[in-house]
Amino acid sequence: MQSEEQNNWLTASVFMSMEDWTLMLSQFISPWVGKNVDDGNIFSFQIEFNHNGGDNIRVCVLTKKERAFEVSQNLAQNAHNFFEKFKKKEIFKPLPPNGIFMPFPQNCIKYGLFQLYLNTDESHEYSITKKVGELILQVFNEEQADAGSIFLFALFLQMAFANELINIDTSQAGFITSVFDNEINMYSENLNDLKEKFENIQDSIPEIFEEIKIVKKQLNIANEDHYWLYEWILFCSLKLATESIDVDMRAQIYQNYRNQFMLINSLLGLDIKDRLLLSYSLRHFFHQFF
Repeated sequence: MQSEEQNNWLTASVFMSMEDWTLMLSQFISPWVGKNVDDGNIFSFQIEFNHNGGDNIRVCVLTKKERAFEVSQNLAQNAHNFFEKFKKKEIFKPLPPNGIFMPFPQNCIKYGLFQLYLNTDESHEYSITKKVGELILQVFNEEQADAGSIFLFALFLQMAFANELINIDTSQAGFITSVFDNEINMYSENLNDLKEKFENIQDSIPEIFEEIKIVKKQLNIANEDHYWLYEWILFCSLKLATESIDVDMRAQIYQNYRNQFMLINSLLGLDIKDRLLLSYSLRHFFHQFF
């Protein structure tokens, strides 16, 4: 890879209704990213779900500085071609409560609306941001992207990641659950609503964990049905193996896990209600199995 001084990150937000995200990923973003990686135009990429300013998918690509304008123009042209082919009638959405900014129109691409997250302490090979983006392309190329499927995807990622951390040091279970407790306690007024929502998904927790354990046992065998989960568990295992864990630095363990937990939620565009339900579900998962 080129040095950072010779490269430039482009950040784009592609606005389209969430019900069309799978279409956009399969027919536009995934083919464009794949071709430009193969052609050597981009060296790395990050994909995120987002709702700031309207439903959008964030596309971040690393390219040579001298080719940044050319790559951005090519991305914009491909977006335009996609919108012309698949554009649907835009549905007017009112301002959110207390909102003062109009949302961006659907079926458009905007540059530079957000600051790219780059963890300088994290190796590129074991970047959570990069890996989650790769898995988004794999899973939601075929799976319909909606609030339910994205939440389930988040639950799989978070349970598998936490399980790998516990496998290294079971004494960390208390520090991990404190992350969930703190998030839940911040919005304790919604606790009754959380309990009611959790009852609808409670039975799926043991099933998801069983699936994670089965895939983990078969890490030396690429299981096509769960290949994305196989990749994620292997990634988490290798990432945690490269990080030095000092059991005497409890505060650092808590902060590191909390940062990674919140990062995954942010990359998937989870709103406050879904983040709380996720924390509540994960706390139940830990109390039940660890």
